[in-house]
Amino acid sequence: MNPEKTIVFKTDSGWVGVVSSDVGVKSLYLPRASRYEVETEIQTRHGVLHSDAKGNQDLKHRLIQYFTGEAVEFNDPVDLTDRSEFFRLVWGAVKSIPRGELRTYKEIAELICKPRSARAVGRALNANPVPIIVPCHRVVGSNGSLTGFASGIDLKKKMLCFEGHRFHQ
Repeated sequence: MNPEKTIVFKTDSGWVGVVSSDVGVKSLYLPRASRYEVETEIQTRHGVLHSDAKGNQDLKHRLIQYFTGEAVEFNDPVDLTDRSEFFRLVWGAVKSIPRGELRTYKEIAELICKPRSARAVGRALNANPVPIIVPCHRVVGSNGSLTGFASGIDLKKKMLCFEGHRFHQ
């Protein structure tokens, strides 16, 4: 098996990293303050950093566009083979949320035919290794509150604003 390939690059919102296998994207690291921060996190989770300057150029370009507020699609293949069946089920449901729309944790639980598993849905989204491709930022609390985003509520709000949502102070 070929080693995982990594690219790290700067966007208008900070440094982003992508780790891929031959199957698809394994991890997407949302904006951080420095390249070092992203590379350190990648090395901690994936071991050796195998830089691939030529890989994922289309995804890189779309992520740069996304973080300037442009409308872009992310239908990239993902490699979630080492994740649980429940997590993959949740992420598949979340991947189907269209840009500009929101769902609640409860709605996702109902969509996967596990109506009493809203908290488990939240845990699965917290473990989402490919945010944006699996747009977990589009999932909100039952009252519409911006809860539960591993990269912080400020980034979640910013990403939703990129997608046309407006929030009152």
